[in-house]
This record gives sequence, C-alpha cells and structure tokens, in this order.
Amino acid sequence: MNIAATIIWMSAVFASVSTNDIELVPKTSFGPIKLGAKKADVDALGILKTHPQYSAMTIPFTVYYDAAGTATRIQLTLKYAPGDVKIGSLVIPRTATFDEAKRLLGDCKDGPPTHGGTTSTCRNGDVKVSIGSGSPTEIWIEATR
Repeated sequence: MNIAATIIWMSAVFASVSTNDIELVPKTSFGPIKLGAKKADVDALGILKTHPQYSAMTIPFTVYYDAAGTATRIQLTLKYAPGDVKIGSLVIPRTATFDEAKRLLGDCKDGPPTHGGTTSTCRNGDVKVSIGSGSPTEIWIEATR
C-alpha cells in the first residue's frame, strides 16, 4: 500500500471511532461521574446544564443523591448525549429508540407503565432504560449503585 492509500485508510478508521463515546461501568460510573461521588464534586465537573423541558433535571446527565449528598443514580438522556453509550464492548447509539436500546442490552424486563413513562431493567438490574410519557422520543440510560 502506498503512503497516500495508507493515509486515506487510516483517516477512515479513525473517523469511524467516536471520541465522544460515554462509558457506563455498571455500579461504578457513567461518563465522568462516579456513583458515590459527592454533589460538590459532580457540580465541580461543570458539565450539567438545565434540561430545556424539565427544570428539575439536567443534561446530558441527571444525577440523583441520597440524604448525605452522595450520587446513587445517574441518568443520561440520549437526546442530548455528546456521543454513544459504551458498556464494555456494547455500543448503544445516541439515536437508539427505547426498543433498540433494550434489544442491544438483550435481557430487559419492562416494569409497569407509570404516569412518568416506562422503565426497563436490564443486565441483571445494573442498567435501566426508560422513556418518558412527557417526551416519548427521549430515551434515558441509567446506572445505579
């Protein structure tokens, strides 16, 4: 292969790899946020912005804390995600629908629908996928402790 062909091939390979993928490590972290982190440490990251539709939520992540101010749940909205979600070698594209995300995770079980939407528990409870009733095209991926 000549140098020009090698450069073109390498460009194609690097272009196909997203540098913005968001890694979910079950029971440990989601992107730069660690489960068990203190609220002040999460706030110091400077990555959370107010959700344009739901003022009590933030994007791209919404973090839930216990009474001691420790992160216990982290949700990522695919709609505002800067990249795809990686769980080990599995990739959930940020364009995935609720059903596509569940199919990719492989072993999801839907909970009963609620006024807030539907949540499906996957990967032995380590990952959840939800869709809200207020925004049926907004898919959330969740990591919990």
